[in-house]
Amino acid sequence: MRPINHQTFVFRRFKVRVYGDAAIISYVRLTQKGGSSPVTARAEETRVWEKREGARWVLVHFHKSISP
Repeated sequence: MRPINHQTFVFRRFKVRVYGDAAIISYVRLTQKGGSSPVTARAEETRVWEKREGARWVLVHFHKSISP
């Protein structure tokens, strides 16, 4: 039997900030692994995107903090 792996974003902690040609997105991701007694891990993630060539968004930075 394959282990269960669910990922959930906590949308009340989801934030988007746009500064000209840059955007900062931060959120909390919950990952649940396991079968009959799953374990949940919490991580805070931040992504920085940059708008290039007038229309294309490129990921320029990613950070992840894992909470116990």
